[in-house]
Amino acid sequence: MKFPRLPGRSLSLPSALFSLTTLVSAPLLAQAPAAPPPAPPGTPPGAAPSTPPAAPVAAPPPAAAAPAPTPAAATAPPPAAEPSTPPPAPAHPVAAPASRPIGLGPEAAVASQAAKADGKDAPLEPPKMEISSGDGAHRLKLSGLIHADARMFFADSGVTTFAIRRARPSLDATVYRYFDFKLQTDFAGNTAQLLDAYGNLHFIDEVQLMLGKGKGPIGLERLQSPRDMTFAERAFPTLLVPNRDVGAKLHGNIGKGALEWALGIYNGVPNGRSGDTDTNDSKDVEGRLFVLPFKALGVEALEGFGLGVSGAMGNQQGVLPGYVTSGQQQFFSYAASATAFGKRRLISPQGYFYGGPVGLMSEFVRVEEHIVSTNGASGTVGSTAFQVAGSVVIGGTPSYKGVKVKAPFDPERGTFGAFELKARYHSIRIGDLAYDRGFANRNSAATLAQAFTVGGTLHFANGQRALLDYERTTFRGGAPNGGDRKFESVLVARLQASF
Repeated sequence: MKFPRLPGRSLSLPSALFSLTTLVSAPLLAQAPAAPPPAPPGTPPGAAPSTPPAAPVAAPPPAAAAPAPTPAAATAPPPAAEPSTPPPAPAHPVAAPASRPIGLGPEAAVASQAAKADGKDAPLEPPKMEISSGDGAHRLKLSGLIHADARMFFADSGVTTFAIRRARPSLDATVYRYFDFKLQTDFAGNTAQLLDAYGNLHFIDEVQLMLGKGKGPIGLERLQSPRDMTFAERAFPTLLVPNRDVGAKLHGNIGKGALEWALGIYNGVPNGRSGDTDTNDSKDVEGRLFVLPFKALGVEALEGFGLGVSGAMGNQQGVLPGYVTSGQQQFFSYAASATAFGKRRLISPQGYFYGGPVGLMSEFVRVEEHIVSTNGASGTVGSTAFQVAGSVVIGGTPSYKGVKVKAPFDPERGTFGAFELKARYHSIRIGDLAYDRGFANRNSAATLAQAFTVGGTLHFANGQRALLDYERTTFRGGAPNGGDRKFESVLVARLQASF
C-alpha cells in the first residue's frame, strides 16, 4: 500500500497507521463526556471535589484531534488556543498524478508536465505511431507522407494546376528482433501503387539480406526519402537510374555508418522506372560503396562529408523511357520503332557535405544502353546528367536525412521553426547517336536540358514544412525545323505533412 508523499517529507507505515487511527477515533472522542479532573492529594475516596467540574470543552475538528490524554499529560498546562485562520498552504501543493501523453516517451512526458506547470505546452517531437513489446523484440510502426502541390507556369510554358504529388502510408515492422518488414503504397493520381514490399534479415549491422521490392542501391538523390529532399523534385540524374525493382540485396554499414555497402541482383527496369516482373531471363547486378572518412576518424567538423560510387550492369529488352522536367512535362522520348535490346551499363560517382548550417550535394550519372530499331539500325547510346546543389539553414541543422529543427514553430513560445535557402543547377544530355540512327527525332525530342532552381523552405517541425521553388529550364533541340524547345518557367509550392 502506498501513501502520497508530501514535498520534502516521507511517511512511514507506522506513522500512516497512527494518523489513520487518530482520524477514526476523533469523532468518538468528541461525543464522549469530558473526564473529571483528578482529585487533589488527601481527598477521601468517593468524596466529591471541592470545586465544580469544568464545563465541557467542544472537541476540535477531526483533522486536528489529538490522541487521548495520558496520566502524564493530564498534569501538563493546557495547550495554547489554535488560531482561527487556517494554516497557509504548503509551498508545493500535492497534485494528482499526471497522465502520460499517448505516444510520447518518458522524457517527453516529463517535459510536457513541466511546461504545463508554466502555463504553456512544450515544443515536443511529433508522436510516433508505434507499438513495441516490453523487451523490444517486436515492433510495429505506422507512418505517412502527403505532398500537396500547386504548379504555376509562366509565359505559357505549361498548364497551372493543383496536384497531390504523393499520398503514402507505410508500415514497418520488426519481429523476433532480427526480421524487418516494410510495406508502402502510394495513392496519388487516383491510383493505388505498391512501392515497397520487402523483408530484411538483420542479425548484424555489417551484413544484412533484403528480398522483395524496393529501391536499388543507385543514385544519391534517388536513395534519399522524399520526406527529406531539399527541392520539390529530384534533379535530372535521377531520370537515368532505376527506381524500384524486385530482387535480392546484400548490404550493411560498418563503423556505425562510416562505410555503407550494397550488392544486389534484380530483374532490371528501364531508366527512372519501376517494375514487378522481368521481360527476359537476364538479371541486372547493382552495387554501391559510400564512405564517410572523417566519421571513422572522429573529426566532428567533417563528419558530414561523404563520397561514393554506384553502378549497374545487365541486359535490357523492351520499351525505352521518356524524360520529364520538374514541372512534369515530357521533353524527350524515343521513337516508337526503337527498343532496348542488349547491354546496359551505368556508373554514378556521388558525394555530399553537411556541416553547421550548410548542405552541399553533387552527383553524376552516365548510362550506356544498346538500342535497336525496326528499320534495322542498332547502336549503343550514351546519356549523361549531373547536378550540384546547396542550401543554408537558419534555426536548424541540415543533413542527408533532412533538416533537424531546433525549436518547432510555436509563436506563443516565440519560436518559429527553421528556414532554408537553396539553389541548384542540373542538366541532362542525350547522346548524338540516338538522333543519328533514327532512335529519336530532333524536331520533337530535346538533346539537352539545363535547369536552374532557387527556393526557400519553412520547416515548422521535423517532417512538417512548406516550400516554394522556382525553376527555369532551357532546351537545345526539340522544336520543328531543328529549333529549340521553348523554355519552361515554373513555380512549385508544396505543403508537406508527415508522421
